[in-house]
Amino acid sequence: MTHPFPIFKEKVMTYQTKIDKGYDGWQAKSEAVLGQTPKGTRLLSLRTSKTRQGLASTASVFIRSLKTGYAVDTTILFQDFFKSGIAPTACNRVTGKSLETANQAALSQMESLLAEAQAFYNTTMQA
Repeated sequence: MTHPFPIFKEKVMTYQTKIDKGYDGWQAKSEAVLGQTPKGTRLLSLRTSKTRQGLASTASVFIRSLKTGYAVDTTILFQDFFKSGIAPTACNRVTGKSLETANQAALSQMESLLAEAQAFYNTTMQA
């Protein structure tokens, strides 16, 4: 059976996410490319981890370059894009499953974060 009207599916971007448990507890990290600069590739990192109230994500931008065969991530404090408190999620106990759920909520905002970061650098470069 065919539908009289075409069905449009929402475009969903996927991002590779690394979830691990380290010294500071569970964390999830996803990255997206913002563009190229003379110094290297500009990336937006979305990190979800434990906060005082539960779980939340932070977005930060850095430049990744190759120095003598090693990848080096460089951030200029108080000058590069940074946003915290993204998709706060209350939870009593941080587990891999609760972290994955909170990270999915934060990833749903990734497109708007990319646009916000891009606008930040467009206005910064013009100033």
